[in-house]
Amino acid sequence: MRRTLVVAAGVVVLAACGGGDGETTGGSAESIVIAYNGDLSGPFSITGQGALKGIEAYFDAANAAGGVAGRQVELVTTDDGADVNRALSNVQQLLAQDEPAALTGITVSSICEALDETVAAAEVPLFCTATAPGQISPPEPSDWAFQPQSGPNFQVAPAVRLIEELVESERPRVAYIHFDSAAQHGFGEGLTEAVEALGWELTAGEVVPLTASPDVRAQASNIVASRPDVVVSLMTDKNSKLLQETLRVQGFTGPIIQNPDTGPDILAQVTDDPAFYLMTHTYIENTESDDIGGDDNWAAMVAAFEASDLPLNTSYAARGYVYGAVIAQALEDCDACTGEDLRQAILEVTAPTDGITPGDITFTEDNHQGVEAVPVYRWNGQLEHVGDYPIGTGTDG
Repeated sequence: MRRTLVVAAGVVVLAACGGGDGETTGGSAESIVIAYNGDLSGPFSITGQGALKGIEAYFDAANAAGGVAGRQVELVTTDDGADVNRALSNVQQLLAQDEPAALTGITVSSICEALDETVAAAEVPLFCTATAPGQISPPEPSDWAFQPQSGPNFQVAPAVRLIEELVESERPRVAYIHFDSAAQHGFGEGLTEAVEALGWELTAGEVVPLTASPDVRAQASNIVASRPDVVVSLMTDKNSKLLQETLRVQGFTGPIIQNPDTGPDILAQVTDDPAFYLMTHTYIENTESDDIGGDDNWAAMVAAFEASDLPLNTSYAARGYVYGAVIAQALEDCDACTGEDLRQAILEVTAPTDGITPGDITFTEDNHQGVEAVPVYRWNGQLEHVGDYPIGTGTDG
């Protein structure tokens, strides 16, 4: 199914077209086209749908306020169902027919990696919600790939610091579990290297098939049998809940650190477990009582979701909004430029997301991750912001 989503003047109109070869409506001469391709129907559709809601909310609000660089934005979407061949076909068709200024979505890291050469040839910036580690990390990220969040290999340092705070032993016993994907292998390999460098012990490293609803009980049993002090998980939404329940039923009582591959609503499902820690890419809340700052940016995001009647507290929704903010700010800075000029504008952008993220989003030539820290939360009788933890490999000081 190929769809064109026209976001204009506060009204969202969704027109369904035919199959993958059907026609779509491109942008007018006065509009800026942003293309979204992601998993909207497959195993990771909760991620793709959530990110799309955030991007819709952002550009809906921007258009209602006069547009981006004085022009309205048309958001053209396609669904790849988490299939790499379908994604390649979709993107090639989007580039040829709709001539987008930027491409976003891409909810599977192997798909983002497979699109490198295509977007480089077309000179269209690519903003993926999941990337292969080398695409965005120092010292030589892909020229055209960006991620306004941290890559999994750079989420190792926050996990290591949290382990140091939570485990009293000088030689913590660590176990991890993740999906069989390029991005998550980057985390597993990075955590293994950090654990070895620190003289800790890795008791288990479980890899789960890349499907929507894997039964992780066998992997959980292996983890419990290895007697770790702490478990680090990269499961997604419902999978992280099943893992947490299984670990607890089988007798593991130590901390579970859930990396940011789930939504903030997972905490509502584990409210009886104050030893479940959730790393996030965006804050879960920002009120006057929080010592976070950036209240105006947070309020603008909440207002955008409310105006579009879209849910904010769901997987990847706030992240999608941040992606929209980065793309829009770069387009504003370069007066709706495209190609290499837009790429340079992205490298120089400061997107006003402080209060939604820990600081504004910025990039450098050698680092295409947009943040410097990740927030950590738990439910300890109430939602508790544990702190913001700087990103890094865990072996970089």
